Amino acid sequence: MLVRHGWSLGSFRAYASFDQLANFAMVVNGAHGDSASVEPFTETGSMVDPHLYFNLLGRFAHLFDVSSAVVYNIAGVGLQVVLVVGLSIGFVLITRKWWTAYLGALPFLLGTLSSVFSGSWATSMQSHAVLWGAFGVMFAINSQSAALALGGLLLMLLLVLAFKRFSPQTTTLLAVAAGAGIGMLANVDTYGFFSVLFFALYWLSIYGLLVERKWWPVALSVFGAIVLFAFGDRFATEFGRVDVFALALVLALPGILLMVVRWRWRIVAPLLALVAAASPQLLTYIEAIHANSPFLVFRGSSSEGLGVTSRSGLIAAAPLLIPLLVILLAGINRKKILWIAYSAGSIVAWFLLAKNDLWGANQEPYQFWIDSFALTAFTIVPFFVDVARSYWPISQDKSENLLTKLCRVAVPAVLSISIVVAATSSFDWFEFYRASEGQSLSLTTPMDRALSEVSSHLTNHGLVMTDTCINPEYYKVVSGAPVDFYSAGLAWPARKISIDKANAAMASGKVTSTDLRNAGIGWLVTISHCSDQWPIKYSTLLVPVARTRFGSGPEDVVVLWRFRT
Repeated sequence: MLVRHGWSLGSFRAYASFDQLANFAMVVNGAHGDSASVEPFTETGSMVDPHLYFNLLGRFAHLFDVSSAVVYNIAGVGLQVVLVVGLSIGFVLITRKWWTAYLGALPFLLGTLSSVFSGSWATSMQSHAVLWGAFGVMFAINSQSAALALGGLLLMLLLVLAFKRFSPQTTTLLAVAAGAGIGMLANVDTYGFFSVLFFALYWLSIYGLLVERKWWPVALSVFGAIVLFAFGDRFATEFGRVDVFALALVLALPGILLMVVRWRWRIVAPLLALVAAASPQLLTYIEAIHANSPFLVFRGSSSEGLGVTSRSGLIAAAPLLIPLLVILLAGINRKKILWIAYSAGSIVAWFLLAKNDLWGANQEPYQFWIDSFALTAFTIVPFFVDVARSYWPISQDKSENLLTKLCRVAVPAVLSISIVVAATSSFDWFEFYRASEGQSLSLTTPMDRALSEVSSHLTNHGLVMTDTCINPEYYKVVSGAPVDFYSAGLAWPARKISIDKANAAMASGKVTSTDLRNAGIGWLVTISHCSDQWPIKYSTLLVPVARTRFGSGPEDVVVLWRFRT
């Protein structure tokens, strides 16, 4: 960023811009003093999705009178800088090797071998589902990447607590902080929260099963898995697709209960802190579900066809799945409980999340695959280093059994293969860098300033319509004005049906003042050179209010009109 020509802190990353501008609109609203829980473009209706992160950024921009884009960039990039530093410190504390501090940025370079097998930096599947490395999801610097950055730090804290010997009081205090932090993620990003939660609880559960060495809890978890995959769809139909995620966590309950019996409040207190911190968003979801929110019904059905195929999922996961399996094998061979709990817990959590379409949730499985890839990449390094140090250099002991002898040869060999596969996967990042990293929107062009200038003449909160030459998302973020547009997968406005009808009528040339009034649309912004010629077609409905020139051409003019409604 720092060496790219034309880049500034006020630039906005033109990366999956349809989704990212919708997120950014919440920050813009906050910067204009409106942090209400509403659909961000029309500023009407209600927002069910978590939006704490965007609200905080907007309030900061408003309080200190700073550009929304500047705050968005500093916070997004800053969190990832903190993540890299935190990972580096965690690596050193766990491995006790100073040089592992240099590996904190390594997770951002790992890819999915897409450049090898598909010729691109991402693997495309059905519909809009794709698989890519951590660099792809983190580059957006949205709430998902923020949740993953914070989640990666919290998971690393839990691993440090597992490896290092602290006093019981210190361990409990830090564990409670980690639990509260994970719960807080529910208010930041739903998918990020569930991903971090699954990883943390399955690590803990499998660790409990291994420590206690009792078969009945294992049998309960296996039986629960059978029930989940057999009847998950029925549960989802009865209780809702989001609710069924709680059932998937029941599989971890036997191991967690064993830990509660052993450590009591050292486990109970963090879990209670987690629930308390997550409760604001959970209660919002419960309220919306009981109100039979049509938006949630739509969202639940819109995730159909976004599953991860076994072949694509396994190939793309290879840079991390191979070392996970090696860590598991080495843990079994060396009787290292933490190695087994980490690798097995990660594999189980990743599988359940990425294949949630098989057990009823069916909520964008590919997104959970991506989140799981990122969280594994953030946490695997110290385990890989520990296993490598344990098996290198290769030596033979005649008293060793056959399995140990095989592991002494096989583990270093497969670890070497893992390094080669990981290095090869980094070509994805290079392709991404060349294709997407340099694209940005300045938000401060002469046309942007003209759009903002005419918007200062708005005299009421009526929705603003834009002609076909102006992107309504773009207009929203440069002006802050409410527009007759919404992102269907994010939130719905209060007058959704009327807005849809008015937009369709306007495009067909048949809009009436009744259509506009029912939709709450009161204004129109146009560019003189636009071919749709709406000011001429609808001359009887329009009253000119303000005009601003943004170029030297005769048609380089932005005009604000008021509808006669």
